[in-house]
Amino acid sequence: MGFDDIWTTYRSEVLNQVVADRVLSKEFLKERFELDVPHHTTPCLVRMCRYGLWLVDKLNIDQAFITSLIVADDKSRDYSFSELIQLGARPLVQRNLLAVTFLHDRALMDLRTGLLTFEQVARDYSPWIIDQGLLTPEELAEYFQREIARLSAVEVLTKFWDWPIAAHAARLGLPANHVLKLRALHDQLTAAKTRRKQRKSRAKSRARDEESAARAVYESRVRELKSDLERAVSECSTSTADTTSTNTTSTNTTSTNTTNTMSTRAESETRERYERRVQHARSELNEKLTNISHKRDEELRESEHEWVTCQNSVNSAWIDHVTAHPSGHVTVVYNNVVHNTVINSSTVNNSSTVNNTALPSAPPM
Repeated sequence: MGFDDIWTTYRSEVLNQVVADRVLSKEFLKERFELDVPHHTTPCLVRMCRYGLWLVDKLNIDQAFITSLIVADDKSRDYSFSELIQLGARPLVQRNLLAVTFLHDRALMDLRTGLLTFEQVARDYSPWIIDQGLLTPEELAEYFQREIARLSAVEVLTKFWDWPIAAHAARLGLPANHVLKLRALHDQLTAAKTRRKQRKSRAKSRARDEESAARAVYESRVRELKSDLERAVSECSTSTADTTSTNTTSTNTTSTNTTNTMSTRAESETRERYERRVQHARSELNEKLTNISHKRDEELRESEHEWVTCQNSVNSAWIDHVTAHPSGHVTVVYNNVVHNTVINSSTVNNSSTVNNTALPSAPPM
């Protein structure tokens, strides 16, 4: 039984107890592991991600030995950076069982080939990819500048302001005046986003309250009508009973039948009036609910329009800024329209300009 089989059977929780109880000795497990090394088909890196730390902590196997096994195994170099992170290579790096250059080199290679994108780095691997020294901001600068060139200002601020711009702007090659402008635009977007959220919340809350009040009025009206109906029916029944008693005393059968017929007709008319009034109350309710819904939807549309207008303003302001403050080659995308602005210290050549009279809608934040 090889070490892999033992690990698969017991896992660390049970295996810790097995070792503590001396059911299996550390020497035996270490021997099983060493015998497995030359014969294993599973890449060493995969196996070390599973139990490499346990081998060091519980069996006192030398860290350098494990590192040498990983480096010597060609199959361990077949994984992409994302696959390595998913396998669990980070703890090996943090404990020095795997050199930081292993992940560093793989990340740079994947960025160069497009297997790893800067957006993926920012979304899935920040901030630790820089904080833990796997990559430096300078190494990411080229890929960040490609993103800031092809995306609108709203997209850049949405995806990259919190990280890496706010944390590493200067080391990413952003001029100070660009950073200040992006910060102001970010504040503008944030304020607009807050207003949008508040307006939408107020509109929906107000609509719910008004709908609840309208339904309460309707239900109260229906209860009143039902009470009126029950009272009218009761009065009809009482009147019929009194008339029938009088007619029975005088033995006037024809008169009694006529009275009963009139009573039935009166009750039927009363119920019909009740149904018409309930239907009228229901129609009034539906009309109120429709008006409330239309008012809410109009407020939501106005909120969205304000939000889109703000985004358009931010995108336009960024284009104006990079045009007015030359800092190199900048390409700005505005609502799928490419504005190539080739800028250097001596000349400014705008191959496309923004139409300030008709701003297209901006991408959502």
